[in-house]
Amino acid sequence: YTIILGGVLTKVYVHCVILGHSRYRTYFATQRQTQSCVFEAIEDCLFRIGGVPQRIQTDNHSTMRDVNTDEWNKRYLQLAEHYGYSPSRSAPRHPWSKGKVESPFGFLENHLIAGNEFSSFEDFCEKLSEFETFVNKRVHDTTRVAPVDLFNDKEKEALMPLPDTNFIGTKEIFRKVSSDCLISFERNKYSVPHVFACREVWIRVSQGYYLDVYSRSNKHLSLIHI
Repeated sequence: YTIILGGVLTKVYVHCVILGHSRYRTYFATQRQTQSCVFEAIEDCLFRIGGVPQRIQTDNHSTMRDVNTDEWNKRYLQLAEHYGYSPSRSAPRHPWSKGKVESPFGFLENHLIAGNEFSSFEDFCEKLSEFETFVNKRVHDTTRVAPVDLFNDKEKEALMPLPDTNFIGTKEIFRKVSSDCLISFERNKYSVPHVFACREVWIRVSQGYYLDVYSRSNKHLSLIHI
């Protein structure tokens, strides 16, 4: 979507994960459309719902499959293995699965995006979170039950447990911290805690907007606006 953030037209991407039984939804906004952002949206959902479904169905986007061989993308398979779920894909032009996803985006466009302005990306994310709460408390047209109630009563207990860490094991980008506690990224310098001077860290772009910095032991060190 192209929306107004702080008076400036800005492109944002909204990812949505929908649980099949309860229709409980989570939304996740980014300013880039990369594989890392898609993975982060999935991870964000899993940690917020507090568990892992046995299967996650996606479309045929290139972040999920190799466009040359039509096989699963190796990194996506690593993500699925890390969390322990079975990946599956929607068939092209499959109305049942596509409609289940496209309808919630239409509701999002009509009730949050259209005609609204936002003071910042953080403001948009906050409004998106409020919209998510509203949608999950609203009685669903198909189930006739609010998604949050059906999730808590039936679905949550069926989820598999989460692993101890998120998928930072992909080691998105490697950096060595300088003696003055700085790391470089896209020609800019950013500071990290002084205890990591001259040590190695892993970094990744979060939501296409922040820089996440992790220690070698996967401890989260800082979140930097880029």
